[in-house]
Amino acid sequence: MDTAPGSLVVMIITGNPTMAECDGCGEREEAEEARNPRTGTLSWGFLPAGWKYDRVPDGEGGGEDVHRCATCAAGAVDPFGDRRAAFVARLDHLGAGLAADISVSLGVPIGIGRRWAAEWQAKQQERSAA
Repeated sequence: MDTAPGSLVVMIITGNPTMAECDGCGEREEAEEARNPRTGTLSWGFLPAGWKYDRVPDGEGGGEDVHRCATCAAGAVDPFGDRRAAFVARLDHLGAGLAADISVSLGVPIGIGRRWAAEWQAKQQERSAA
């Protein structure tokens, strides 16, 4: 079972809730679910009301699933803004080759980390060209 931040944790055991965890702030909330009344098995589960699911492209044809709570999905809040400065500081020190490792260490989805690393590299190239 995947319990990484942002993963939708689903337990198909009678009595255990379906939980969702926000990639931005780490909030956990019980999801909407329906169970088969005779067997108790999970029939379906949806993110809690107000939560959003996005697919962050990685630029290589793939991507990463991102779950955001209602507060982070509101748009007024940058769910990873407090970690971006630390991410950029580590890029300055370690380089873009370790973007995935830096993302994991800061709890930022790898797809978003790769996008930040690409932006950082573009800025570095602009500075060296000037």
